[in-house]
Parts: sequence; structure tokens; C-alpha cells
Amino acid sequence: HTPKPTKTPTQRPTVTPTPTATHCITHTPKPTKTPTQRPTVTPTSTADCTFTQGFWKNHPGSWPVSSLSIGGVIYSKAQVLKILQTHPRGDVTFILAHQLIAAKLNIARGADGSVVAAAIVSADAWLSIHPLGSKPTGLARSIGTEYAELLDAFNSGAIGPGHCDEIDRVPAPAPSVEPHWQRDAGRFSSSLRLAEDDNAAFDFPSSPQFPLKHGEL
Repeated sequence: HTPKPTKTPTQRPTVTPTPTATHCITHTPKPTKTPTQRPTVTPTSTADCTFTQGFWKNHPGSWPVSSLSIGGVIYSKAQVLKILQTHPRGDVTFILAHQLIAAKLNIARGADGSVVAAAIVSADAWLSIHPLGSKPTGLARSIGTEYAELLDAFNSGAIGPGHCDEIDRVPAPAPSVEPHWQRDAGRFSSSLRLAEDDNAAFDFPSSPQFPLKHGEL
């Protein structure tokens, strides 16, 4: 017998599957915005300017002091405010006191008062001789009026550092500092030329409106 040939199985080719492309969505992070820092604005000091006596009368909360010396007499804040609220009615003692109070408050707040430093000392000396309500006449009244006009020019900004701008209408209270004029307010100016009436008094009588304790600064 002739042996039958053995069939050798034909190997089928192995199909290698082609990998399917995977669509991956990559999220690109958005750049973070870095905030631009604005330059810091340092506010400039506005204390070196002046307000009028009317401003101080209407804004007692902005006063930098709680007491004030006028004519050698130390007044409390309430008493000073009452003086400011008193209509002068031609009495130069009140006209001068109003301007002197405003000048001292402006200086205590930080205004440069060098231009009226001598006038403040002289005005204090004049008021120590002519107490509030005494209604001096003649040459004494003229001298008191001149002091009042000079201090008014300072308070309104005509002389000195100038009047405060509108943006500073209500200043924050400044620290209480004893100005240089407060230590010297009791000294009399050697240049004062006062004409006194025959019955002029050189002591410090208490005004009926302001019963106060008198004292040296």
C-alpha cells in the first residue's frame, strides 16, 4: 500500500488589530492674572493751614485742645465756645478774643504761626488789661482793633501758611500740644503803647458772664 500523504494544515496569518487612536482632550490651563498693584498714595499733611473763627465756632469737634488761655485766663472748651458765640456788638475785647482764639486753635492744629507770634503775645497782654466786656475806647480800642485785623488776616489765609482747602473742611482733631505762645502769653510786650483811662484796672476782674479762676500760664 502506498501511504497517503499527510496534509499539513496551512497556518492562517495572525491578524494583529491596529490600535484605534484615542482622542484625548488636553485642557490648557488659562494664565492666572496677577493683579497690578497700584502705587500707595501717602497723604500729605494738611495741618499747616488756617481756618476762620467762624469755622472753629461751628466745628467744636475738630478742636485740638480742651482748654485755652485768653488774656492770661485759662478757659475750658465750653467757656471758649461761649465766648465765640457771644456777639461783640462793637466791643473790641470780644472782636479780638474771637480772632485770638481762632489763631491759637490753628497753631495748635499745626499751622505755622511765626508770622503772628508777636501779635499773639501782645493781644494776650492787651486782653489782660482790657478784660472781656470792658468796652475800651480811644487809642486802646484802636490798638485792639489792629491786633484783631492782623490775626483775622492770618486766620483767613491772607498771611501765613494760607487758608485750608475745601477738601480739608472738617479736620481730624490733632494731638494736644502746648504751643510756644502758651508758655509766653503772660509776658507783656515792651513795645506796647497803651493809653489807659484814669480808672483803668490792671488786675484781672472776673466778668459776670464768665466767672473764672484766673491764673498764669
